[in-house]
Amino acid sequence: MSRRTKSGSIYKRGRVWWIKFYHRHKPLYESSHSQDPEDAERLLKRRQGEIATGKFSGFGPERIRVVELFEDLEQEYKTHQRKSLKQLKPRVAHLRPLAELRVADLTTLHVRGYITQRVREEAQNATINRELQILKRALTLGAECDPPKVLRVPHIALLPERNVRTGFLDDAQYLRLRNELPDYLKPLFVTAYHTGNRLGELRYLRWTQVDFERAQIRLNPGETKNDEGRVLPIYGEMRHWLEMQLAVRDTKYPRCPWSSTTKVT
Repeated sequence: MSRRTKSGSIYKRGRVWWIKFYHRHKPLYESSHSQDPEDAERLLKRRQGEIATGKFSGFGPERIRVVELFEDLEQEYKTHQRKSLKQLKPRVAHLRPLAELRVADLTTLHVRGYITQRVREEAQNATINRELQILKRALTLGAECDPPKVLRVPHIALLPERNVRTGFLDDAQYLRLRNELPDYLKPLFVTAYHTGNRLGELRYLRWTQVDFERAQIRLNPGETKNDEGRVLPIYGEMRHWLEMQLAVRDTKYPRCPWSSTTKVT
């Protein structure tokens, strides 16, 4: 049993309906995986529409699984030497329920189911969001391939985060804490207090990044949390403590490139 149109047809193999259509003058055959001829007709019209709009690139993307996209993403992290590579694998491990899905089958319904499961496991919204961002990045990377591995990136909505930062110091508390610290920590503490930067971004500063003439500190790309470069102003008492630190370096450790003596042991 078969039904023909000008540019294709549907026909039965056993109980399942298949479609036949043409791409670049070559016949292609595909199962609808359904016993309902209307499903086959819808699939045929979809393929014909993809061919007419130039969106059909063969069956390759239809067979790609999500796990392959995760492998590509890991390789991208390694190529660009991303510091978050260590965090990638455990987060991908949580995404394992989605990994064996075909990319073409992945929908927002699967994503919502994943979120529901992670909430049941008492994962925090921020943790779930970082995992969803990995999934979205893997899909986007697949869509950017030539030829593309992903033809459609489903909408992935993130959960609300309530990351209220606590522990800020007022001026009096800042001065008391600064005065109690050992001298070698004071320049680092003062710089962190005035710039609001993370300790990990400041501990690895080199003196070549500190520009007293322009009153600025340069954070190089790849040395910050988001891997983007930034410029920090030197203001207030930062100059006094940084210059004092430089004098200590020149006297005791003239060959040390680091601006923080916490690097010197």
